Amino acid sequence: MGQAAGIDTESTFAGIDLLQQNDANPLRNVRTRQAQVQQVVAVGPAFNDAMKAKWIELWSTGANPGSGTVVFKNWYQEKAKEYRIWMYQQLINAVEQGTQQPQLLEVSYQGVKDWVDEMKKLSNTTLRAGAINSQSAELVQRVGVAMETAANDDNVAPFLVEGGIGVAFDRDSLQLSVSTGIRENVFVPPTSSTVRDIMPAPKSKKAKKVAAVDVELQQRREKAQAMMAIHNITADRKDSKKRRCLVCDKYVLGYSFGGASHVKAIKFCPLVDDIEVYRNHLLTQKQREKEKKKIENKNTYEKQKKKREREDQCGV
Repeated sequence: MGQAAGIDTESTFAGIDLLQQNDANPLRNVRTRQAQVQQVVAVGPAFNDAMKAKWIELWSTGANPGSGTVVFKNWYQEKAKEYRIWMYQQLINAVEQGTQQPQLLEVSYQGVKDWVDEMKKLSNTTLRAGAINSQSAELVQRVGVAMETAANDDNVAPFLVEGGIGVAFDRDSLQLSVSTGIRENVFVPPTSSTVRDIMPAPKSKKAKKVAAVDVELQQRREKAQAMMAIHNITADRKDSKKRRCLVCDKYVLGYSFGGASHVKAIKFCPLVDDIEVYRNHLLTQKQREKEKKKIENKNTYEKQKKKREREDQCGV
C-alpha cells in the first residue's frame, strides 16, 4: 500500500516490526479510546446562556428540589425530558428557517445536580442576610449605606435626609439609670377566699345509683316472716356457705314445709307460695320424664331392630 502511494517504505518503516504483539489490551484503555474517537462529554446546564435560561425556566415551573417537597432524581428525569424536547425543537426550527443552529448540548445528571446546589444557595441568599421580604431587604440595604456614609461625630443626619430610614436619637441623649438599692417585694399573695371566687366551682359528685326496690320480693319476705313467726321457725345462719332462700332465709337444700321443698326453677318457697304450684310442677316434671323415657325406649328399639336386620342379612 505504501509503495502504491509512492512512499519509500524501506526508509520509512526501517526498524519497525509491524507484526509484533501489543502488550496492553487497547480495549481496556477507555480514556485513550475516548480521546481518539473524540467522544462528546456531557456538560452542565450552565454551559451557555441559552441553556442556562432554559434551566432557570424549568426551575421556576412547579416545585423544585429547593422546596424540600420533590426528590432530585424524580425532578431531574422529568425536567431533562422537557429540556431534550425543547432542545430538539430549537435545532429543528433553526434548520427549517435556515438560521444558525444554537449551541445546545445534552446535560448530565451530575452537572444538573451541581447547578441545583448553586440554585439552592442563590435562593437562600436573602434568608442568610436576615431579610424576609423585599421591604426588609431594602431596609437592610439602607442601613448599610447609612453606616458607611455617617461620620463618627454625627449619626443623625443620614437618617433625616430624603430616602433615609427614619429619625434616630443621638446616643449621647440616652440615659441609663441603675438602682443599687434592694427592690421591695410588692407582690401580695391572694387569699383563699379570693382563689375560691376566681376558680370555677368543682363539679358535684354524682350520687350513687340506688338499687331499685323489688316490691314483689319485699312482699314475699314479709309474708314468709309472718309464717315463720306463727310456726316458730328461725332463719338459718348467714355465715354458712350453703345457698339460702331469698324469701325465708332458710337453706334451699334439705328443708321442706307442708310436704313441699324449695324449687329454684319456678322460684317456689314452701312458706309463701301455694302448694298446688309445687304439685303441678312435680306433675309436669313426671310428664317430661315420661316423654323422655318414651323417646329413649323408641330409639333403643329402632337400634335393636336395625341390628337384628343386619344379623339376618349376614346369616342369609
